[in-house]
Amino acid sequence: MKRTTKIAIAIAAVFALCLGLVGCGGGDGADYTKNFTGDWKLSGMTENGEAMSGDDIAFMESFGMTVTLTLNEDGTGSLVMFDEAMDVSWEPKSATELDVTIDGDTTTGKLADDTITLEAGGDAMSFVRVEADAGK
Repeated sequence: MKRTTKIAIAIAAVFALCLGLVGCGGGDGADYTKNFTGDWKLSGMTENGEAMSGDDIAFMESFGMTVTLTLNEDGTGSLVMFDEAMDVSWEPKSATELDVTIDGDTTTGKLADDTITLEAGGDAMSFVRVEADAGK
């Protein structure tokens, strides 16, 4: 009887330990928000199969026609195209991917070489990070 009680207690302890470990698990605990948070400016664009060059974008900017993407730490943000702002919500999926929702449409963006690329319907927009101390 003592042996059966000891085995039952050991099994219960192992079971409780397993439940505790499973309850504390889940996800790798990484926060990828900082990879994406900040201000970004348009660096490239493909629309209807035609790519805009850096010169094209510089020409637009010389007339004050800028495109910027702001991603806030709280998952909100804005996409400003030629002084027209659109609300953005976003969520990191991994260190290099994020889901971005602009005016109700969601797309997955990719981060590579400090450039975020958003693609939808064959069109793409690429953004480079704006340095915080730029212009100082």
